[in-house]
Amino acid sequence: MPKMGGLALIKALHRENPNLKAIAITGYGGTETDVTAAHRSGIQEIVHKPLEAASLAQVVRRALDNQSPG
Repeated sequence: MPKMGGLALIKALHRENPNLKAIAITGYGGTETDVTAAHRSGIQEIVHKPLEAASLAQVVRRALDNQSPG
């Protein structure tokens, strides 16, 4: 993303809507620190590329199932 990184985008969106469910799709493995930062930014799950449609659908379903009302 040319103007802002994914974590910065999620942080900005999460400030506007704290109940936002976010799923990150990445080609980078990341460290434990990266994963912790992602979760603190509001990212529910991290999906690694390459990914299969069925796996992505399962992650989305899980995020929606864990959604708070309202």
